[in-house]
Amino acid sequence: MKNQLSIPMRWIARLFARSSDGGAETDPRRASLVLRACACIRVSDFDQATDLLESNLLPAQDTARLNLLGVLCEKRGQSAAARRYYGQAIRADRAFAPARQNLRRWFELDMFGSTDLPLLLGDEQPKLWWLRRQLAHAAKPSQRAAIPNLNAGAHLNN
Repeated sequence: MKNQLSIPMRWIARLFARSSDGGAETDPRRASLVLRACACIRVSDFDQATDLLESNLLPAQDTARLNLLGVLCEKRGQSAAARRYYGQAIRADRAFAPARQNLRRWFELDMFGSTDLPLLLGDEQPKLWWLRRQLAHAAKPSQRAAIPNLNAGAHLNN
């Protein structure tokens, strides 16, 4: 059973393939931590997501971590802090699309008062959702509770 679970986690890790130094990052533990933080945000458990992201398990300049901290700040109404985190995420990896869109979204909200752009956490890729579903089917029923809900997050763009 362990091999069945580790193969999807390696694929998930590849989807979060950029580390803060631009090199390939394939640590399944990192991917799992980022996915858990995303799941917590999607179900509005912001305190748990903050605890995960500030636990020193991810490097301080990890792009996904900085973007998710920006999302948390934005959801809590801390606009200036959100902008700062999005900017740090972009400086860490200019190609990280979720942080770029979130900063664009922040700008539109600041300048025009509204936006059509959704918040991006970085877990929106269809391939990632498919792999997460495969992981859920491969897991024992007792392990399924630990896998983020596939249908969570429809309320994210309040």
